[in-house]
Amino acid sequence: MERVLYICSGNVGRSQMAEGFHNKFYSGFSSASSAGLNPHAAERYKILPDGLIKLMSEAGIDISGQRPKLLTRDMFDDCDRCLFMARRDVCPEYMKESEKVTFWDIEDPHNKDIRKIREIRDIIRDKVLSLYPTS
Repeated sequence: MERVLYICSGNVGRSQMAEGFHNKFYSGFSSASSAGLNPHAAERYKILPDGLIKLMSEAGIDISGQRPKLLTRDMFDDCDRCLFMARRDVCPEYMKESEKVTFWDIEDPHNKDIRKIREIRDIIRDKVLSLYPTS
């Protein structure tokens, strides 16, 4: 089973959405986890924001049990594929040249209005769906 790791700044938005979509669409042959780069995000957000949980619920995905996690080197080493959703310049050096990393340019939903976050959610859904194209 392929292991995919989604990374964003705080693991309270983009990467959590991507993990939720991935595990819904690809259960059985691929599994996803997510993490963030900001060590303060996991302290600040003991649970995911209610608005994010509701937006994902609109898409038929329950992420209410998810918690923000800080990226570790072991998490990266243990994955087969990594989707990096934060700014490339904040990417850890050990990841920058790795062939298993793909950089996605997805806007951070933090402090955006609900319409913009919904738009970002849909972009993430479409990108996740494009990972394993069907023939």
